Amino acid sequence: MKTCGAGCTGTEPLVESSTGQSYCANCGVVIESQTIRNEIQFSENANGSAGVIGTLVSHDFYSSKSAFGNQYGYRNSREVTLANSRRVIQGIAAGLNLKTDHVDMAQNYYRLALSVKFTQGRPTRNVAASCLYLVCRREETSHILLDFADVLRVNVYIVGAVFLKLCQALHIENLPIVDPCLYIHRYALKMEFGSKIDIVEETANRIIQRMKRDWIHLGRRPIGLCGAALLLAARMHNFSRTMKDVVDNVNVYNQTIQNRLEEFAKTESGGLSLEEFMLVDLERDADPPSFIKARQQAIIAQKTITDAESIAMEMDSVLAIEWIRDKPNRNGTIAPVKRASAAALKPKLDISDDPDNLDDVDDGEIHNMLLTNGEVQVKTQMWTQLNQEWLLKAEVLEGRTTEHAQGAPCIVS
Repeated sequence: MKTCGAGCTGTEPLVESSTGQSYCANCGVVIESQTIRNEIQFSENANGSAGVIGTLVSHDFYSSKSAFGNQYGYRNSREVTLANSRRVIQGIAAGLNLKTDHVDMAQNYYRLALSVKFTQGRPTRNVAASCLYLVCRREETSHILLDFADVLRVNVYIVGAVFLKLCQALHIENLPIVDPCLYIHRYALKMEFGSKIDIVEETANRIIQRMKRDWIHLGRRPIGLCGAALLLAARMHNFSRTMKDVVDNVNVYNQTIQNRLEEFAKTESGGLSLEEFMLVDLERDADPPSFIKARQQAIIAQKTITDAESIAMEMDSVLAIEWIRDKPNRNGTIAPVKRASAAALKPKLDISDDPDNLDDVDDGEIHNMLLTNGEVQVKTQMWTQLNQEWLLKAEVLEGRTTEHAQGAPCIVS
């Protein structure tokens, strides 16, 4: 129990609920004032309408509205920041035809970002766009990050960087993977399929579902898959749509669509006709494109190693034959060339294990160990090719040294 102190013996303070003050019953000293109460009381004004007594203190505001601020319309900086951010969010949402619920959820994300001081040093519109895109990812709408960049007229990578940092600051993980089927209807309207738009969309969705089963969608941008599926569906239903039409409407590079088409053509579904594709559902799934590419690269590397080994064996055989042909015998005559393997053509030397014992080595064996002129030229050429970079540096360094020596003054003693 609070007491007034100062030597007063009063222990039971009196509380006046109307003013929120508590004072000592013995000496009259005010112990506590402006007490916050959780009781709701109402009062009737001169017009006869009822109103709540007290001041509302919000949980996300640093300080409550003072009487001076309420009287003259002043607000703290946090209120002003939140009000400005809501106007920016509403402007972006109006440009993308988003609902009011999306605006409210984006405002809540912005309030969290403001609480962790994420907005400091960053433009309000970039943070607001990131919050809206986060809501679109949660609600799985047909909006991509490029749409927000077009509304703000900024680089898409700038908005993307702010979005990734926002997710890290708010500890948002496990965002749902964007389904390419969400964009089929949006881009199909731009390509003007007329009365057959429903059939084309159904075929495009079936193609994307097949791509998912064949592991083509992993690590790929959804708009690239959407563009490839729409191009295939349009041609399957006899619409003359070119690659340029898809690129202009989907806003994706033509090489991306070409890569998706090539990956889909390597699967079993790529070899089916229109009737077979719509009726037959293959049970076996294809391997991921990255796995197929890695396996092909491994086969090519193994073939390269095998070819290199065969070439090396042929070169050893040729060098061995030339070595036998160019080596004279002890009597000075040249030995005839015989067809034999490289191992059989090499001389067999019986040398002792003792390095100091040279009794078993004669002049003929020493002569056979020396290289011929042809072998010296081959090895010299190989060494020059392997050390060409070092030789060039040595020549440059030698040229600089020579110029410095020629230009240096002579000192006469």
